[in-house]
Amino acid sequence: MIGDYHEHAHRSTALSVHQSGVYFGTIAGSAFGAWLAQHYGWRYGFYFFGGLGVFVSIVLFFFLKESKRSHRHVASSQQSVAATFCHLMKRPELLFLIAAFVCANMVAMIFLTWMPTFLYEKFQMTLAQAGFYSVVFIQLTGALSAPLCGWSGDWLARRMRHGRLAVQVVSLIVGTVAIVVIGLGTKFSLLVAMMILFGLCKCGYDAGIFGALFDYMEPNVRGSAAGLIISFGYFGGALGPLLLGAIATYGGTAASAIGRMSLTIAMSGGAYFLGALFLLGVPLVLRKRES
Repeated sequence: MIGDYHEHAHRSTALSVHQSGVYFGTIAGSAFGAWLAQHYGWRYGFYFFGGLGVFVSIVLFFFLKESKRSHRHVASSQQSVAATFCHLMKRPELLFLIAAFVCANMVAMIFLTWMPTFLYEKFQMTLAQAGFYSVVFIQLTGALSAPLCGWSGDWLARRMRHGRLAVQVVSLIVGTVAIVVIGLGTKFSLLVAMMILFGLCKCGYDAGIFGALFDYMEPNVRGSAAGLIISFGYFGGALGPLLLGAIATYGGTAASAIGRMSLTIAMSGGAYFLGALFLLGVPLVLRKRES
């Protein structure tokens, strides 16, 4: 819907402003959820945020309206669900974008799920402190830099064909270094610096997810393409915390569970780098198709 409301030249900026809400919400939710868990029990977080979700859905039902262009795009699409799915799954550029999102989301979900435990065990924080520090540096950096990252993608997209993709590739490569240092570092000051850098790189990728996707998808299948990339991305992302937990508990060469967790977090940087390689495949397949 945001893509329909905003033209190509400013689409990433608009989407990145929306993305900043995700970062602010993650900060507030993680900190408040940890506080509720410490003082009242973990169930109260579900009660509060579940009720809040119902309230938000009612507000959106009455006040969120689709653009006229969105209605035209829907009306112009005559394909069934199965036909649309088959059409999109034959698009190699979409498959590369999905694979990159799976890799990036695996890392993101690892950080959201395990970073509080990592800080609690490795740096002897309280539960509330670990819940707050695990998100504030990464997510606050992302929230504040999101408009700049979106604007950078728009600025490059006006000067080169794959401008938004370029911002994402650089962000994933630099983010790989930050992730490795976060996992292996022992000084809290270094950890904070790398978490801020990772937050900036994560935002650089996140701000262009749908802006870049819409550069390669025609308007009448953008909703379906966005649905696919989210579905596959979060299905794959769910495997990240599961694998890290299994390795921290049963595998690895380190003597302690926190040592194995540290090493696994560092190794997850490889998923970020693999995501950058998948993104680089997009211009290659498009060039091959057009040649």
